[in-house]
Amino acid sequence: MKTELVTRENFSENSLDDFVRTQQVKRIYRKSESGYVLEEAEFVMDWDIEKKREAARDMMSDKTIAYTCRQDGKIVGFVSVFRELIEGYMVVDLIQVDANNRREGFGSMLFNFALYEAQRAKAKGLYISACPSEETIRFYISMGCEIAKQPIRKFEEKEPDDVQMVYWL
Repeated sequence: MKTELVTRENFSENSLDDFVRTQQVKRIYRKSESGYVLEEAEFVMDWDIEKKREAARDMMSDKTIAYTCRQDGKIVGFVSVFRELIEGYMVVDLIQVDANNRREGFGSMLFNFALYEAQRAKAKGLYISACPSEETIRFYISMGCEIAKQPIRKFEEKEPDDVQMVYWL
């Protein structure tokens, strides 16, 4: 396994073409007046080739810092964070593990790279606008994240169904 910082020399717009983003969702967290509640909601999340290439372009932009995990030369996971702190937080843009490699520790490793960058930037914490799937929220809670008491408005408005979370440094 090899983890590396994304550069134009080791990553391109096509680098995620074979990445399997598919996620079978069975239950999601939905915001209610009393907090978040777990609800049945079966659907499949996936990315088409254009979404994969858009994500790759974003990872190569000057606005983000990104890392990939490779196994046998294939990208099995990646994380990107915005370079500019927002309200004192380093914001996670993307953290994904290939569907064929989940539950192997790659997500935790990538999360730790995001933490490393937040510490280097002297951020007060990591901010995540997380997919509301049960598995995703369980992952972030296992990493030590909690529901944001004061969500960043622009992320809450952009992704109203997401769960706004923080990890304090």
